[in-house]
Amino acid sequence: QRLSDKYAPLFTNEDGIRREKDEIEWGRSALDLLNNYYALEDPTKIPRGNPVEREKWYNVDLPLDPSLGVTAAAAPSAAQQGPVEKGTFHVKGIVDRL
Repeated sequence: QRLSDKYAPLFTNEDGIRREKDEIEWGRSALDLLNNYYALEDPTKIPRGNPVEREKWYNVDLPLDPSLGVTAAAAPSAAQQGPVEKGTFHVKGIVDRL
């Protein structure tokens, strides 16, 4: 399937010639990403009693404080609605595990 017309634009140049080296490089980088993912997500390395929570939904603006790194320690209420305030980092989505 990787040679089908559906995927041809990913690794062909303007003349329609397949760029095999680009495809190989892309495949190797994808394997590197997977190896890193599984190194971090190895369930045998997680101590018993963890995680504290799974699949928790967040919709919050975290205040930015350059002196502390990316975000400050305290965050406004998750129920806050409206536009994102300047100086905040908006987090919206599901956190896999805490």
